Amino acid sequence: VYQCVKTYTITKGGSDSTTTSKRVDLRPSGGGQVETMTVDDDIMIGQYNSATIYAQFENGKWYSVKSTGFRQEGMMTFFPNVTAVTPVPDPTQ
Repeated sequence: VYQCVKTYTITKGGSDSTTTSKRVDLRPSGGGQVETMTVDDDIMIGQYNSATIYAQFENGKWYSVKSTGFRQEGMMTFFPNVTAVTPVPDPTQ
């Protein structure tokens, strides 16, 4: 279970291509370091509903999050890709 801390987009590109990645910063319910995850369409895992998933996140709210793999950017692997999100009650209350 995670609390949404921030939602934002990152745009990268050069002269011939531009990519935009939707990201969320999430804090685990037990405390600890904020984790960044992406919410992007991914042909490798058959995900084409990222806009719907991303729209569910609201800063300060709590969620059960499923993720898979990591976003590829060039030769590097970065953040887990969110594949499903479910709102949950605030576990601190």
